[in-house]
Amino acid sequence: MINERDIAAKFSSVWTQVFPMLTPNFMREFNASWIEEFAKNQKVNPVGHSDVVSEFAFQLSRQAFERNTSLEELSREIIKNAFEYSTYTISRNIKTFDLPNQLSQKEILEARLLAQNILDFVNFWKPKSVRFAPTLPGYGVIAECSADIAIDDTLFEIKTVTRTFRAKDLKQLILYLALQSASGERKWKYAGLFNPRLGVYSKFTIDNFVKNLSGYESPQHAFRELLDLFVRDVQFDSNF
Repeated sequence: MINERDIAAKFSSVWTQVFPMLTPNFMREFNASWIEEFAKNQKVNPVGHSDVVSEFAFQLSRQAFERNTSLEELSREIIKNAFEYSTYTISRNIKTFDLPNQLSQKEILEARLLAQNILDFVNFWKPKSVRFAPTLPGYGVIAECSADIAIDDTLFEIKTVTRTFRAKDLKQLILYLALQSASGERKWKYAGLFNPRLGVYSKFTIDNFVKNLSGYESPQHAFRELLDLFVRDVQFDSNF
């Protein structure tokens, strides 16, 4: 099985075939014109193990939201479990076990600030429905996976980075949308990216976004073609 991060980082010929407009020029325009600042947000500078801190922040925000409590009121046991789950998730995704057994006080503060930014972003939309880590079905050799957060009819991919958004960020989001489309149940009308470290986000209509990047193919057609080409290429490579 192949995971969504590998798909977003590789298979350049497939991505180009289905989404020929997803070019470096488009990404420059995307970062220049498609990005909004999140007013309540404050930038958070990285101080250490950024991958673990970012995942830990996500898990803290999830626990606080699902338990309808503040970050300060989370029990020590819940925080401990969130950290352990974060290190497990990171080690599985990046295939390394060189991870910290604990975080420094500065890293813990960083995670709390990021988690609060995520919670503020969720509440900014005054949502009726919020789901952290919605599960998406697999497709052929593509493994079942979890997206980041669904807020009403919008799926947001969270990227806790110090850089601008890259094509691989959009590719990962597109893959999630494709897997949802292949399930036969369309949940989201909008999609977007959110960076809780820099306090910026983008939200767009899925139909128009896909049509613009694919040369005006319908989302259903583009998504199905994308998934089928991934499966074909992986099976072809495995035979040789």
